[in-house]
Amino acid sequence: MLILSRKVEQGITIGDEIEISITKIEGDSVKIGISAPRSISILRREILEEMQQISGLRMPAEGRKYTTCQLVTQSRMAGFTIGVIAVNVRGQSNCGGVMGIDMPDEGTSSGQH
Repeated sequence: MLILSRKVEQGITIGDEIEISITKIEGDSVKIGISAPRSISILRREILEEMQQISGLRMPAEGRKYTTCQLVTQSRMAGFTIGVIAVNVRGQSNCGGVMGIDMPDEGTSSGQH
């Protein structure tokens, strides 16, 4: 594990596509900003661990993308709980925005859709 010291407004670059910035430090809390392609899953560890504790939870296959309708239908018809993160929904759509795991697309935000 690499351990680095950073100050507010300093950052770290990982490869060509990921940038981590320190935005605020208050007491023992550090706020960070992460810039990465949508194809990279970024989860807080405690959220992932909490999801893994849910009995019967199923996650979509890695690399597969679905619409919100497909995910809801699969869950309803099969009778199980699906754990969905942003990388599981199709890009260039509002599926993630509808479920609150991504920002709504521009068309939805502007009222065009």
